[in-house]
Amino acid sequence: MTIRNAGSLRATDLWTSHVDAKTLIEIGQERLAPCVSMFQPIAGAVDGSDARALGGLIARAGELLKAASISARQAAAILHPALSVVDAPQVWRSGSNGIAVFVSPEMFAVVLTGTQVSVQVVVARRFVTRQLLPALEDLTDFEVRSVLASLAAASPDGRVVIETEVVVPAAVRGLVAELYVDRCAEVWGRYDPTASIVTPMTGMGPDADDLIDLAAVRTLAHSGRVHVTDRLEAGGARTPMFAVLARAPQAPAARQAGSTKQDRPAGRLR
Repeated sequence: MTIRNAGSLRATDLWTSHVDAKTLIEIGQERLAPCVSMFQPIAGAVDGSDARALGGLIARAGELLKAASISARQAAAILHPALSVVDAPQVWRSGSNGIAVFVSPEMFAVVLTGTQVSVQVVVARRFVTRQLLPALEDLTDFEVRSVLASLAAASPDGRVVIETEVVVPAAVRGLVAELYVDRCAEVWGRYDPTASIVTPMTGMGPDADDLIDLAAVRTLAHSGRVHVTDRLEAGGARTPMFAVLARAPQAPAARQAGSTKQDRPAGRLR
């Protein structure tokens, strides 16, 4: 990984204003947890309010780390690199619409983006990149909805799936050709690639993955396409993910042998 230096900022593992699939794949790799992802719009005000807002997000991240039983000393060490962004005027004068800051025990990354982001702080097993996905989108929201309607009406072979316990393993194995995700949905859990089992969890934390984000990053890593829409529906009901597989899925051997089916992780819409 190339180490780059952004002016007066601390040397970073990644500093970019160009968001592409390669960038999201690199950031979304599994790393030493906890991984803190912070997103903030940039208003471009000259009164320093953008910098103060990021300082508030860093403080919020400290609270989340404390709630996750991370010691104050470790939390301070993890978050310390992000403080250099607060005091970097070139960030706030960059003309970007948003900023994403990623910090963990082993990585520090800064991404400036021309797309809109909303205020968010996440503590998880991996960095969460989903707010940057719209930078890759080549379809309008209307076009995405039209494609989804057509797919839902013409998938007798099982290639279109919405179940999290099917979508995530398929994405990890490179079987997802197209992935559609609801911008506001959250599905937290863990995926065991050895057993091909998804275990649901109630919320974020150092031991939890954003399963939608995991599916998106792994789809990109296998040259699939990812689309984001404001409202994703299947069969008249809202769903967090909608995947088009390269081929119809096969049931895992354990289920074919009659093992107990895992509970489906419940999606939450913010």
